[in-house]
Amino acid sequence: MLISVVIPVYQVESLLDVCLESVVSQSYQALDIILVDDGSYDRSPQICDSWAEKDSRIRVIHQENRGSSGARNAGLEVAYGDYVFFLDSDDELLPDCIKILVDALAEREYDVVQANFEVVPPDKFQLLTKAQRNRAVFGDDIAGELVQSGFYMTAVNKLYRTAFIKNCHLKFMEGIKHEDYLWSYEVACLATSLYIIGQKLYLYKVREGSISTTVTSLETTRIMVVIAEAMVSFIGNNRLAGNRNASLYFREWLYLALFSACTKCPYPVYRETYGRLRKVVESSSDVVRGRLLKAGLVRFFKDIHWVMPRALGLVYVKALMKLKYG
Repeated sequence: MLISVVIPVYQVESLLDVCLESVVSQSYQALDIILVDDGSYDRSPQICDSWAEKDSRIRVIHQENRGSSGARNAGLEVAYGDYVFFLDSDDELLPDCIKILVDALAEREYDVVQANFEVVPPDKFQLLTKAQRNRAVFGDDIAGELVQSGFYMTAVNKLYRTAFIKNCHLKFMEGIKHEDYLWSYEVACLATSLYIIGQKLYLYKVREGSISTTVTSLETTRIMVVIAEAMVSFIGNNRLAGNRNASLYFREWLYLALFSACTKCPYPVYRETYGRLRKVVESSSDVVRGRLLKAGLVRFFKDIHWVMPRALGLVYVKALMKLKYG
């Protein structure tokens, strides 16, 4: 079984060798490694070409800058493996990562196989990567299961069946950062089978200067609203308004979006974000409001602010976040 590993590359000359060494030295060797140089102007393009000369499994695409989404899409377009795996060029794989993921496919071809990951260095995000047990999940239960598993917003650390991606016409939304959010939601709602591996096989490195640490609060506001609108549109286009788990995933994402705005942004930005997300929720009342009393007490307290007067809801979320996270 051939695995296409798609790696967007942009301005990572000091980190790229470590990343690529972790890929070419995988115990599972049947790899189609696609490096997408996304218009880098440091030494990253030369490093990519040098690795391609040393390893025939490596192909390099040089393109004008399209962002991480565009780089991933470019890699998808030329990937010919049975499965696709996304890796960020500042991250690293443990030696048996791909082998363990592929071993899970021995009994059936799951649409998605995902592993747990380790955040380096540990931070608050580490709290989202809960201890896991190996298990298979099917159909409508997938979206809900990914909410419970705690690592549902990343495109990395997963094998995706190439036929599944093509049949569902999945692509990353270009022109925004944090495109993983929307991609992960669409995958969770459209996949028919998922296998979860509890073992941590992927090193997710938090570093200054990466996309995840350089997005400004104003950009964060725009991104959150754009993705929320896209999620609502996706729900409507795929007739998922009545799907309990699709709704649960969407509402949990809204909660985490508010957590980010509330804890990381100045109050005026948080207030603006809350107001704009509230308009999105009001346009999709059947997805959020209609299920307030149907998902348990914890979910109720996370979502009840959506039916409060706006000013009260704003204060409620702020107090809830302070109570929970300090």
